[in-house]
Amino acid sequence: MPTASPTPSPYSRAARARPGYRRAVASRALAATAGGYALAALCAAAVALLSGAPRDEAIALAVLPALVAQIAAAVWAFWAASATRAWLGIAAPAAVFGVIIVWIQHFAA
Repeated sequence: MPTASPTPSPYSRAARARPGYRRAVASRALAATAGGYALAALCAAAVALLSGAPRDEAIALAVLPALVAQIAAAVWAFWAASATRAWLGIAAPAAVFGVIIVWIQHFAA
């Protein structure tokens, strides 16, 4: 009685040796570091501008949400189903924070 060979796991040694897998991991690592840093910077700027507090207090207030955003981006980069989704999941909130910053700077007089 022949036994069916199981499908290889995407996490097997053979799968990890493929260049595509290594590129995907490198892309996720870049998304976590560079994308997370950009997201945190935009988040901090948006929160500081939205707070309306004096400059020193606004910066202190904006640090914690920015730290949370950077950690969330790093977690998301490796939790997403693909590297493309990881990048999109980080770029979308970064774009929202960017729009908020531009909107506040443009319409605040």
